Amino acid sequence: MTPTGRMANVAPGRGGVERDPRTLANHRMFVGSQEEMLRRAVALSLTLTRQGESVRADVEVRADGVGHRLPTGFVDRHLILVAEASDPSGRSLAARSGPTLPAPAGRSLAGKPGRLYAKLLRDFDGHSPAPFWGADSDVADTRLEPGRPERATFAFPEEASRMRVRLISRRFWREVVEAKGWPDEDVIVAEIRREVPR
Repeated sequence: MTPTGRMANVAPGRGGVERDPRTLANHRMFVGSQEEMLRRAVALSLTLTRQGESVRADVEVRADGVGHRLPTGFVDRHLILVAEASDPSGRSLAARSGPTLPAPAGRSLAGKPGRLYAKLLRDFDGHSPAPFWGADSDVADTRLEPGRPERATFAFPEEASRMRVRLISRRFWREVVEAKGWPDEDVIVAEIRREVPR
């Protein structure tokens, strides 16, 4: 809700009070699109080092310039961090260690190196994700907190020559999208592609 520097009254002619435009928050909630706003609200960094017979990837994700957890709004919204390494021929390499994505990330990403940032609801039988109207009160909340960096470390085989780290935003859980036949609407909000140092 950054001030525009121009708006001086949020309710002109309807009881609004004239104020200094530098102090009046922009109540449009975002400038540009929601995707642009989300891209401005997250920061992604990657540090690569060789350690013996492994390549270490240290990833940091931060929520910047926001006053609440990310993602927010409708409970199904979530962010997915995916870390991928490949050899000089472009062949994908499995991680030797590090966090992996759970089943709610979808069949194509489950088990891959990464992290899920979400408010993950479970139903009374323990299945997740669950719709909010049928959810147990036990909630796993792994969303990003403002001012608190989230770090993950991954180790890949020494033949790794390229790394790709991306942060994907989804409005709905993959199983819901597939069940409804909706189009894929993954949005990459941050991405780093880097050569692994020799």
